[in-house]
Amino acid sequence: MPDKQNLISRMQFPEITTPTALTDHWAYYGKADNKPYFQDGAGVEHEISLQGSDYGEMYIANNASATACASATTWYEVSAGFTTGVVEGVTFDTNKLVAPHTGLYRVMWAASSSAATINDIFQIGISIDDATPMDKTIIRRKYGNIDVGASSGMSILSLTGGQYVKLEVYNETAGRNITISWCNMQLVKI
Repeated sequence: MPDKQNLISRMQFPEITTPTALTDHWAYYGKADNKPYFQDGAGVEHEISLQGSDYGEMYIANNASATACASATTWYEVSAGFTTGVVEGVTFDTNKLVAPHTGLYRVMWAASSSAATINDIFQIGISIDDATPMDKTIIRRKYGNIDVGASSGMSILSLTGGQYVKLEVYNETAGRNITISWCNMQLVKI
C-alpha cells in the first residue's frame, strides 16, 4: 500500500506548442497563452474552458436619450451609450460585448424603459454580429400610460471568438421611440 504522504499532490507540465496528433490517442497540455488544451483522437485541438473565466458586462445609467425607431417592424441598436462594467476576457466595444473564444455563452440583460406613446408594443432582443435577433432571445412588452417598466431576458448562445452581442429594439406598433433609462447586459462563457 502506498504511503499517503508520498502521493503526488500536483503535476507540472512544460508549455508546448500543439503536438503532432497520434491516431486514437488524446493529449492534455498547456501552451504559452497559459490556457489548458485537449487534443482528441482525430487530432482536433479544443481549448478547455474554465467556467466563468471569460465574462463581461456593460450598462446604461440614468439615460434620457431615446433610441429612435424610425419605422415599425425594423430592428434598431440600443444607442443610448453603454459604459463598460467589469470585464475579464470578454471585451467591450461601443454598445457591444465581444466573445474572446469559441464556445457557449450565457447572455443576460435587464432594463428599465419607457415608450414615447401609450400602447406601443416593443420587442427587445439580442443581436449577434448585427444579425436580426433570434426568437429565443426576444421578449415582448406593451407600454401603458407612458410608464417606466422593467424587462429582462437571457439565452445560451454558441459564439465564435470575435463575435459580438448587442441589444436591439423593434416597435411592432409604429415608428416611435423607446428610452432605455437603466440597463445591464452580461456575457459569460459557460
